[in-house]
Amino acid sequence: MGKDRLDEPLDLNNYATWKLRFELLCGKLRYGHALLAAPISEADVIMSNKVKSVMAKNVKNHHLQTIVRAANAKAAWDALAATFASTCNTRKIALRQELSDFKMANGEHMPVYVSRVRQLQSDLLDVGHVVTDAELTTIIIKGLPRTYHVIITALEMREGAWSGTTLMTSPVVRGRAERYDTDDVTCRTWAHGAVRH
Repeated sequence: MGKDRLDEPLDLNNYATWKLRFELLCGKLRYGHALLAAPISEADVIMSNKVKSVMAKNVKNHHLQTIVRAANAKAAWDALAATFASTCNTRKIALRQELSDFKMANGEHMPVYVSRVRQLQSDLLDVGHVVTDAELTTIIIKGLPRTYHVIITALEMREGAWSGTTLMTSPVVRGRAERYDTDDVTCRTWAHGAVRH
């Protein structure tokens, strides 16, 4: 990418991340103040037009009209923020609901399940909502089907808190538990070992 282009332009679902990166880019180019105040002097107007140009290069086509119609860079910046304020809140609510209802799909392999919840965690971070690893671990365990009941019990009985990292590196996530779905004796044997580790 050029020195005035981001790797990922503003689209429909990446405003929070794009905003941070664009602010950093403007700071690097020494254009940052043009986002904060309307231009007053002739030099400010020139700077504002440069920032609008850089902004136009870093958005998808459906956002161009917002930038072109704005009187200056600050107005364009504020218009984009206003556009995404309601969209961001709506998306945040939808993603939080999805996280609340998160379950393992029928026949889904553990690594895929964990990858899906991690993506959801990332999507929530993009809209400004942080899901801690401890919360994520609880959601992962809560979303496991009944066939994992022995493993769930073992995880709940294990001494010490389960962090997301601990869960991600456990045999459950590495896929060993998948073969235990139908073999309760083997599952109990594995769970006993998980509690002791």
